Amino acid sequence: MAMELITKKHQQSTDVGTADVVAEYFPDIPVSMLTLLQFVCMDSMGGIYRPLILQDPSLVVFFLPFILVVSIALMNLVTAVIVEGAIEQGKSDRESQNRYKQAAFKKMLPSLRAMFHKLDSDGNGKVTLEELMDAPKDIKKHFEDIMQVESMVELFEIVDADNSGVVDIDEFCDGIAK
Repeated sequence: MAMELITKKHQQSTDVGTADVVAEYFPDIPVSMLTLLQFVCMDSMGGIYRPLILQDPSLVVFFLPFILVVSIALMNLVTAVIVEGAIEQGKSDRESQNRYKQAAFKKMLPSLRAMFHKLDSDGNGKVTLEELMDAPKDIKKHFEDIMQVESMVELFEIVDADNSGVVDIDEFCDGIAK
């Protein structure tokens, strides 16, 4: 299309600037394709289309859609690939963090079970809020650091998922894991 619109029509132009641009950038199909690739890359294209459009304003119909559709579409495509890569990386990071948390929790599980048994003062396999409140200071401090809570009441509300007022060992460990 460039050969028809530009080369044939403007090759013998009386305007020296236009004839020079046509001779340099649109002499044959391979060079015309290279010139259009230059448009795709948005590489110094103003020096090519400006003299041609000044000589023949109807070429706006050729150059403007080409610039808008091809160049901007290419930039959008590149941006989409970058954004997709960033989203995938974020997803991978979240999965890695979850695996790390699960591994850390598995390491901490035996000590949590031991703490549960220390908290269970009556030995019935369940911990109440009162038993948690009566816990030694070192255990309270440890739970406040792990769970980032301000009080034992808040900790108990977090681990008591079924709001029964008592927590068994599994409910206790699952609550701490969350």
